[in-house]
Amino acid sequence: KHTAEKRWRCDLCQKGHNTKLAMQTHRMTHTGERPNKCPTCGKGFIQSYHMIDHMRKDHNTAIEHKKKDKKPKK
Repeated sequence: KHTAEKRWRCDLCQKGHNTKLAMQTHRMTHTGERPNKCPTCGKGFIQSYHMIDHMRKDHNTAIEHKKKDKKPKK
């Protein structure tokens, strides 16, 4: 089991996280921020993949998930 200290702490509840992004995403649970809005109904989501799943299930809308371009390996 990995027991390394969690470097990033939520300033609202002190929960520890391994990455700054994970901490920022977690903090949205406290602030109510939902930056990913469904274009059909306006429902907000913290994670974009949750919005995509919502659109597929609730609105029968297919949407392609954007993938980052990977650099070719040498």
